[in-house]
Amino acid sequence: MERLSLLKIPSGDDVMAGRLFTPKGEGPHPVILLLHGFPGVQQNHDLAMWLQNAGWSVLVFNYRGSWGSQGSFSFEHALQDVQAALAYLRREDVAAPYRLNLANLVLIGHSMGGFLSLMTAAAVPDVKAVASISGFNFGLVAEILGGEAKALAEVTAMLEESSYFLTGADGEMLTSQVTKHGPAWNLIRQVDRLTDRPVLLLGAERDQEGPVAVHHDTLVEAFTRIEAPHLEHILEDTDHNWTDARDRLSEHLLTWLAKLN
Repeated sequence: MERLSLLKIPSGDDVMAGRLFTPKGEGPHPVILLLHGFPGVQQNHDLAMWLQNAGWSVLVFNYRGSWGSQGSFSFEHALQDVQAALAYLRREDVAAPYRLNLANLVLIGHSMGGFLSLMTAAAVPDVKAVASISGFNFGLVAEILGGEAKALAEVTAMLEESSYFLTGADGEMLTSQVTKHGPAWNLIRQVDRLTDRPVLLLGAERDQEGPVAVHHDTLVEAFTRIEAPHLEHILEDTDHNWTDARDRLSEHLLTWLAKLN
């Protein structure tokens, strides 16, 4: 029968809180690593349950310094944390008892999680496919802002407000990480490393946090420019968190995932 397990996932010297949604059946089951955004307003447990019902094992976890996980939050740490979660899933003492089929491993992320999913998939060739929901392109924002003091101050204030919910983070530190890594964190510069696998980009037309003209359309254009054969992209009339379109969001994901098998 279906299970929901609470897991302790090591990352660095700390432990992250994770929840594994295991579907019915003997398995082994294909695996989704489902990544939430910044700071984690939408945890996407509803998506995890829909995906679980469709036969996927789904790991949802909280990055270091967020929502009960040990350690300090930073964007750099979050990228490391995704790699740590992948390493955890690959452990024999995890994969075997939870009946995980890691030959069918998919990354799906929302907002910052979309950024993390695409960056990680670009660096990890054995990720089978990757999907980004209202993905945020930190590197492109850094390149657009450049060194413009007023714009950087506005970004810092926005990050500072959200960092209230995180441990060890503040707006100034987070802004400095984004500007430091600028070009390397621009997802447009990663598309060449993703052309061999299915990529799904889901954008929200009423997205105020990550406007589609900046974060979605430019990435679609980059994939289209190199004639990426496995790209799918969809725009929905909804907001950043897909608040009034959760059912359509699940349908888009399940339809796309069904094509992978």
